[in-house]
Amino acid sequence: MTNVTAKLPVWDSVSNAWHKVSGAKGSLWGALGLMFLIFIGCAIIGGIASAIFMPLGLLISIIQQILLILLMAGLMYMGLERAQDRPITYTMVLHTLDWNLGFKVIIVYILKMLIMLPFILFIMAVSFFGAISQLIVAAFQHVQNKEIITNINHVSANVTQVNATVISHANQAADIANKGVSFIPASLAMILCLIAVIAGIFIFVRLALTLAFLLEQNAGIGEAFVLSFRATRGNVWRLIGLYIVWWFIMVISMIPLGIGLIWTFPLSYIIYGMIYKALMVNANNPIVKV
Repeated sequence: MTNVTAKLPVWDSVSNAWHKVSGAKGSLWGALGLMFLIFIGCAIIGGIASAIFMPLGLLISIIQQILLILLMAGLMYMGLERAQDRPITYTMVLHTLDWNLGFKVIIVYILKMLIMLPFILFIMAVSFFGAISQLIVAAFQHVQNKEIITNINHVSANVTQVNATVISHANQAADIANKGVSFIPASLAMILCLIAVIAGIFIFVRLALTLAFLLEQNAGIGEAFVLSFRATRGNVWRLIGLYIVWWFIMVISMIPLGIGLIWTFPLSYIIYGMIYKALMVNANNPIVKV
């Protein structure tokens, strides 16, 4: 028995997703329009509620954020369905408003945020520590230089002959030492931040399909995380490459007054569906006889 891992075809996934955009633009843009109307209504209700009773307005704001998460998941569900050549309509964006499914979507969203939070906090802490250490070193150098100048002036006033060469070499040595002191924390901070970023990207990519398994297979919360890890194994670099390609496509599409978004907005969600379609076999059939 041998582990057989399906590989994500990066360019074919983008190309196939592009061909599936035709016939899906109206539904996905219609879903976005429906989302817009829902949030306009929430904003109006929230404004009225805040004027009457502030805590009620805050509650409506929280509900609005929850709705945003659920409806964005609804768009992803539409992309998943389209990638598998199933018919989609704009009302499918409301699919995640089901109580059971919606609850799982919210919990998964919170868990993913909590998983990524340590990496974000670590990067912020290291960056802060690096900046503070640089300020401390700069302040120390400033005080030290003032003391050196004061001492030199005092000696010059009382001594007639001073060896200028010795002073010059001493100052150079002090500069090198000071630069070394400031260089070490900066380099260490940069290395630690780089490690945290790489680790964060790795975890983010491995969890990319959690929502897909939740939406398509009605997996449990813990099961969805496990299935995502299984599905993405051996494909981290391919997924990163696909995300980079997708990012370039989105940037280019926004250049001509954003007109290209007419096609690339639906494309984004269909690409997600194509990733799931290509890799779900890794989760559902982790071991295959060959």
